[in-house]
Amino acid sequence: MNEAAISPDVHAFLNEHIESYEELQILLLLRAQPELSWSCAEVTEQLAIPAVVAEAALRELSREGLLATLESKGAVGFRYAPRSSVLATSVEKVMHCHDENRVAIMKLVTARAIERLRRGASLFFSKETFPRRKD
Repeated sequence: MNEAAISPDVHAFLNEHIESYEELQILLLLRAQPELSWSCAEVTEQLAIPAVVAEAALRELSREGLLATLESKGAVGFRYAPRSSVLATSVEKVMHCHDENRVAIMKLVTARAIERLRRGASLFFSKETFPRRKD
């Protein structure tokens, strides 16, 4: 399977809900054990990613309606809990596609992240930010 073989609905889900490959890894990890509540530290340890990345991804996935945020005695946990059956079905399709060809999914998600960086850089280095000198 190549990038072109990714179904349009999987492509759309990834474009709309997933900002980074780390977010996707976290989503699939929590989806694999939906009955568990995961702390940021547990996700960090399991996936070997920086805590700051895990924390941001967990919060974003929660905002996207894919995870539930659980607070108890000052501790915060996250559990797979899509807010709709449409989201749950989409995650199942993504999981299946990811299992069949991780490389195509990784390329798609990474290409989007790189494009966001390019757009941000071009805005930062625009003429308004750094006007040209007039000699």
